[in-house]
Amino acid sequence: MASIFIHETDASKLQQFDVENLDDYSHVCMDELLTLDFEIMCQGTGQRWCLDQPFIYDESNGLVLCLLHPTGLDTVLSLPPDEDDIRADDMDKLRRFINVHGKQHIFELSTF
Repeated sequence: MASIFIHETDASKLQQFDVENLDDYSHVCMDELLTLDFEIMCQGTGQRWCLDQPFIYDESNGLVLCLLHPTGLDTVLSLPPDEDDIRADDMDKLRRFINVHGKQHIFELSTF
């Protein structure tokens, strides 16, 4: 499953996060791009994609929820368009989501 971005200003609402309740949150789902893709986009820029440790690391359910670093988002969103249509579509979805919700309080949900 590709990355899912969630906007939530009250992080306490995410403490008992359950994927089954994803529709309770403002979110956008990527079709292809994963956390690793975004981490790679930040490499060599001096910017970090995620802040500190994962907000939630649930090994038994195979999910990680990380708070994103706003400057990492800036870095990724400022990159030139990708030639791959699916990746470009994902970046457009992320840009629209950030334009609506801003760069603060954005969490990335990844599954493994």
